[in-house]
Amino acid sequence: MSSLVTAFLSPAKKLPVPELTARSHCLRGRAGELVTLAGSIGAEKTRAASAGARSAELSCPLLAHSSELAGSWSIGSRMTTTAYAASCQLTSWQLLGWARKRSWQLARTLRSLLVLVAVLLLSTSCIHGKLPAREFYQLHLPEPTDSIAAAEHDAMAAPRLPSGGIAIVPYVTPGVYGDGNIVFRIDENSYGTYPNREWALPIATMLGMITEDMFKERPLTRDPVVFNPPSPHSYTYVWRGMVRELEEVDRGSHVYAAVRFDARLVRARDDSVLWSGNARLERLVTDATMPAIVAMLSQLSAEVIVQLQESARASVFGSAASAVRPPLRDSTARR
Repeated sequence: MSSLVTAFLSPAKKLPVPELTARSHCLRGRAGELVTLAGSIGAEKTRAASAGARSAELSCPLLAHSSELAGSWSIGSRMTTTAYAASCQLTSWQLLGWARKRSWQLARTLRSLLVLVAVLLLSTSCIHGKLPAREFYQLHLPEPTDSIAAAEHDAMAAPRLPSGGIAIVPYVTPGVYGDGNIVFRIDENSYGTYPNREWALPIATMLGMITEDMFKERPLTRDPVVFNPPSPHSYTYVWRGMVRELEEVDRGSHVYAAVRFDARLVRARDDSVLWSGNARLERLVTDATMPAIVAMLSQLSAEVIVQLQESARASVFGSAASAVRPPLRDSTARR
């Protein structure tokens, strides 16, 4: 310390005593350190006091050996003589906070980079990979089978049919049946849909058109039958159907097609239900391909509609209708 004072008071660098005293300040540390230099010409006295100084804090030496005291630096209410002394105010907790902030920023940047890489990899796989082509299928009116041919209308009985037109409204397709994708079922409880195999038209529309064609071939009444007319209540009767099953069924190594519809015949003027029923059919698909499954679903749909139609005929129109139709077997028969 003597050498510092000696260098500070060397003859070649004489300074007035008031100026030296005014510029002789030391920065007080955060932990209560106080370093004070008091001096005069020809004598030196240095005393340093420290109360509970933290070992992790940086010390702040007085750089009194500077050749020129070029003004004071201010840090809050503290005064120091040099910029270097001002920089000594960094403490360990400030450095720790800075390090934590930098590590958090680095982690956030790393996460962003990982997300970007994942998106790029996914985009590359979608571009260069081969996605399955979308396939569209449609239910159609099948060729007459034995069960359908057995219910063919006798042309001579047409004059005996009751009067009144029938409006067929679109079928109700709850749940997965209204999504547009072909539904499959594994055993009895596990359902799913094909992501790339879809119906070309909504099921509600396809079934309504099939019902219209079936009613035209074997009418319930003498008057016209129309699918989805602008004003259904302007007709005498309204046919309403709901899909309960229309799906591929996988049981072990065997593939089946299952169809079940509910239907009602309603009097339009007062919306009263004249008849309601349901029918279900299930059949093995020997050629387990999607075209074969759709063909079987079309066949079963037509047969179920015929069963419902005959049940409504016998219930609503009585003996006159039964005279021209064979009796309906169990409407919930399973094949």
